[in-house]
Amino acid sequence: MRFFELKIFALLVFVFWAGPTAHAESAKMFKLTANGDLSKVKGYNWSHRWTQIVPFSARGENLLLFYDRDRGLAKLFSYNEAGGLYRKKSYSGWSKDWDHVIAGQFGEANMIFYNRVNGRLKAFRISETGSMSLQFEQTIENPVDASLISAADPPDGPGGPGWDIVTPGHWSWVNNRTVPGLLFYNRTEGSALFLRYDEAEGHFVFARRYYGWNNSWDEIKAADFNGDQVDDLVLYDQDGGKLKVIYMNEDYSFGSHLFLKDRDEVFAGRTHFPQLVIGNFGGSRLKKDILLYQQDKCLDGQDCIVDEHGRGLLW
Repeated sequence: MRFFELKIFALLVFVFWAGPTAHAESAKMFKLTANGDLSKVKGYNWSHRWTQIVPFSARGENLLLFYDRDRGLAKLFSYNEAGGLYRKKSYSGWSKDWDHVIAGQFGEANMIFYNRVNGRLKAFRISETGSMSLQFEQTIENPVDASLISAADPPDGPGGPGWDIVTPGHWSWVNNRTVPGLLFYNRTEGSALFLRYDEAEGHFVFARRYYGWNNSWDEIKAADFNGDQVDDLVLYDQDGGKLKVIYMNEDYSFGSHLFLKDRDEVFAGRTHFPQLVIGNFGGSRLKKDILLYQQDKCLDGQDCIVDEHGRGLLW
C-alpha cells in the first residue's frame, strides 16, 4: 500500500454527506487514479434524510439502495461511469427498525437487514429491476441481554444490546471457493462474532468468537489487502487516531498486523476522519486500497471549523 494525502472538495465515490442548504450539492462522485489524482465525475443535490446509501450490483448492473429509516421509505437507482442515475424502484412501508443494511452475496440473497435490539436478520434478493424476494431470516444472538440494560441507556446506541458494527467478508474456503460471512462487533464487551453462510442450511452458522478486543473501534471494514484471497480487517479509532490492519487466515484466525500512519499518527484528537472507504482506488484489482475522508479540516488543539476543502488519506 502506498500513502497519498489528497486535498478534495466534499466527497468521494460512495461517500455521501448531507448538504447544509437545500440547493447545495450534497454528494459528489469522483474517480481516483493509481497516483492518487482525483477528478470529479458529477455532483448531486440529494435529500439529507437518507439513513443509509448502499452500493451493490445485480446481473452486472451497478445499483444504489437509498434507505430512509425515519419514514420507512427506500429507493433503488442504477448508475453509470458518467455519474448518471436512473430510478428503478420506489418502496414504502418498510420497517423503521433496521440498524444495518449490508450488501453481499449470501446464496441467492444480496442484501441483509439487521436490527440490533432484537437480533432480527432478514436476507433479500433485490433484482436489477427492483423486485425483492425474501431468501431467509434468522435471529442473531445478542452479546448484551436487553433486559440487563437500564432505561437510562439508549437501546440502539453503544452500550445497548446488539452489535455495533456488522461487516461482510470472506474468511474461509469450501470446495476451492471462498465462503461469505459476517463479522459482528460489540464495543461494550469488546467482543466479536464471526458467522459463515452455510449453503446446505440456507442461513448463517457459527464460525468463531473473540473477546478482549479494543472497545474504541468506530469502523471495521473487510477486504483482501495482501492478495491471498482471504479478507483482512481494517479497524479505525477516530479519537485515538489509530488505523490498524489485521491480516487474517482462512480459519478466522489472525496473522500479522500493522498500524497505518502518515507522518506520526492518523491525526488523533480533534481531527477526525469520519468516513472509512475500501476500494480499488490505487488501480490494482488484486489488492484493495484504504481511504480515510474528512469533510471539515480541524487544526490540532482547536475546535473544528468548516473548510470548503475536505481532505483524504489514501493507502
